[in-house]
Amino acid sequence: MQDLAKVEQAMSLVTHSVNDIRAQDYNRFLAKGNPQASSPSEWQQAKPTFIAADREYGSVKEFSLQGFEFMQQNLSSGTEQFVRMAGVLVREKNNTDFTFIVAPTASLQSQYLYGFAFEK
Repeated sequence: MQDLAKVEQAMSLVTHSVNDIRAQDYNRFLAKGNPQASSPSEWQQAKPTFIAADREYGSVKEFSLQGFEFMQQNLSSGTEQFVRMAGVLVREKNNTDFTFIVAPTASLQSQYLYGFAFEK
């Protein structure tokens, strides 16, 4: 039950992130990137990829979750548990695979994003 509660919280964070992506507010989305995972400037380097994906595949309509897994990662502050949420960004032209890695117990106001992966 505790694991399912963490997944539910992680999905809430993902939904919030998808809303930023759908609104093409990449600065707000990338500001959720945790500096323990990458520096703020490294997070911002992903912005052109989002813009290009929108141009090529169309705007994002929603995120369709395909699966999740718990993962442990060693950080400078110690070992943390994350949830990897894999799915599809449903787009106007062609859908794209997208994975979020989030800290499931984080608040919406925190820097809860620890990684993401975009694939076509």
